[in-house]
Amino acid sequence: MKRLRILHVINIGGLGGAEKLLLQLLPALNRSVDIECLIFFNTASPAAASKLAEELTSYGIRVKKEGYHSTFEKSIRKKIREVVADGEYDLVHSHLKHADLW
Repeated sequence: MKRLRILHVINIGGLGGAEKLLLQLLPALNRSVDIECLIFFNTASPAAASKLAEELTSYGIRVKKEGYHSTFEKSIRKKIREVVADGEYDLVHSHLKHADLW
């Protein structure tokens, strides 16, 4: 049977509750489903996104990072559409308000 492919999308501003949840949840899920994480971050403060990406990658989770200058950039929605179309995901799970709205 084909493994379920899930894309997690998050807009990160720091390493808070949602990011810590991903660090606990995704490694456990990665045992039974294919997981990828798409991290959006403000280019003015990339450190937290890099740290989260590094930790998720250490668990074998594929990570894509995309910087932005403003959460209102149309390129964000375009990038999400491209990643979803290319990845042939069965499920897209968004975290936090910006990712939910994009």
